Amino acid sequence: MLDTVTWHEYPNSIQINNTILKIGDCIIYKSRELPVRIDRFAGSEVGPIGFEFLPWRGDRWATPTYGLRGNPRFIICPPTGLPHYGQHIDWDTVQLVPMPMKIVQ
Repeated sequence: MLDTVTWHEYPNSIQINNTILKIGDCIIYKSRELPVRIDRFAGSEVGPIGFEFLPWRGDRWATPTYGLRGNPRFIICPPTGLPHYGQHIDWDTVQLVPMPMKIVQ
C-alpha cells in the first residue's frame, strides 16, 4: 500500500511510485470512473499536502466551487497532507488517463 507522495518538481508535479503527475493531467481512481483534472498543488518544500481538481461531467469540466473550509475538491497527499482537510483516496488505484474530449454533434 502506498504511504508516501513526494514532490517531483516543487510546486508543479508530484511522484507516486513510478508515476509523475503534473498540473493539467487527468487521473481516475477507485470510486471515480470519469477523470478528474489536476488544477493546483498545495504544500511546502517539506512535501505536498494535496491538490485541487475538477471532475469531468461527461461533456464538460465541473464548475469550481469553494466552501467555508476551502475547496471541497481537494485530494490529500500522504504523509504531509494527512492532518489537513480534504478527500482521502486509494492511491494504489490512481491511473493517469488522456484528457477527455467533448463530443461535438
